[in-house]
Amino acid sequence: MNGRLTRAKDTLLSTPATLCPERARIYTRVYRDNEPLPVLRRRSLALKQTLQEMTIYIEAEELVVGNTASRPKAAAIFPEYAVGGLENELEQINLRAAEAYEASGEVKEEVKEDKEEVKEEEKEEDKEEVKEQVKEKDKEEVKEVKEETKEEVKEEDKEEVKEEDKEEDKVESKEKVKDEDKDD
Repeated sequence: MNGRLTRAKDTLLSTPATLCPERARIYTRVYRDNEPLPVLRRRSLALKQTLQEMTIYIEAEELVVGNTASRPKAAAIFPEYAVGGLENELEQINLRAAEAYEASGEVKEEVKEDKEEVKEEEKEEDKEEVKEQVKEKDKEEVKEVKEETKEEVKEEDKEEVKEEDKEEDKVESKEKVKDEDKDD
């Protein structure tokens, strides 16, 4: 192994694995600031902001560069997919047998706060969704009632027409009888 690779390996092995909340902060802020927009649009805006704001680091002697985190050997947090599992694991994430990460108290608090805010937002979204479903159901019921009423009115109209026809027939019959009586 040449000197550059040996130094890169030593640096990698001596650097503790940590969590990086930078990407999560950007995504969370953009999602909140653009709440009324469709999810696809919010995702694209969040990606744009992340690419504009994310810390870029290039280590000495690196030939291939780029990372989703703001520092070497850090794991970015992806809040748009889910933070529920992470929030539940935070207290023991540094004790995992495989892929243990150091998470500062600040990062832990931030993830927990974001989780609570997301829960509240989801509750509000659920309420809105239920309201929409109720509105749709009400619209369908109103439509059904209108259709039923139309049918009832049609039936009543038919009955009315039948009654009118009967009355007209009676009148015609009476007139006929009168006319016959006159002729006699």
